[in-house]
Amino acid sequence: MRTMRDVIGKRRPPNTYGTPNTSGTDTGLHYNENSSKHTATTKAGEQRFKIRYPKYKAGGHVVMKILVEATFSYVDDLMREVVDLCKKPSADRPVQLEEPPTLSSTMEKPDKAEAIKAHASRFKTK
Repeated sequence: MRTMRDVIGKRRPPNTYGTPNTSGTDTGLHYNENSSKHTATTKAGEQRFKIRYPKYKAGGHVVMKILVEATFSYVDDLMREVVDLCKKPSADRPVQLEEPPTLSSTMEKPDKAEAIKAHASRFKTK
């Protein structure tokens, strides 16, 4: 579970409207499809490994499996579903949520000339 949370944190764009639900969903699909990847093999059928030399080993080594490439076949399923939803009549489609107004749109805007007069520099001028 911790690994999946790490993947969600790396894939989710910051400060984007609507992403907490969708980002977790697509990351979950990716994790489910690729969580049990097998070790890659050579043409001769032998398993592939790599040797790492992490600092904490102080010159020692760690042998790691090289896994097969990640697959993204769940994207094809999602795209098929999106096309099917777009073909449905508008009454059958899910309700669209409106974006909330920006914070600055609700603020009171001062007169530009007055704001410039009231501006005080934090640096001393000679």
